[in-house]
Amino acid sequence: MRIRAVRTTELPLLQDIERAAGLCFADVGMPEIAADEPPALDELARHQEAGLAWVATDGADAPVAYLIADRVDGALHVEQVSVHPAHARRGIGRSLLEH
Repeated sequence: MRIRAVRTTELPLLQDIERAAGLCFADVGMPEIAADEPPALDELARHQEAGLAWVATDGADAPVAYLIADRVDGALHVEQVSVHPAHARRGIGRSLLEH
């Protein structure tokens, strides 16, 4: 796994990761979270352009998780962190947070 800045061409993949990660909530009685739409492409682009969007990638350099953040009162604030369920429970989300 590698953590790097997200590329503009990968922004739609972040939405796919978010949708896939959200499906797990339907299984635990939280369908409203499962049905919640991911951040819009323009919102993701704003984070990417500000240098506040990262992905964790697999061996083929394909994104499997992401983190977006904002600066609030001079401190970094995590807006969203999501891991594709096919790559869950491996510490990838934690690695993004520690990055």
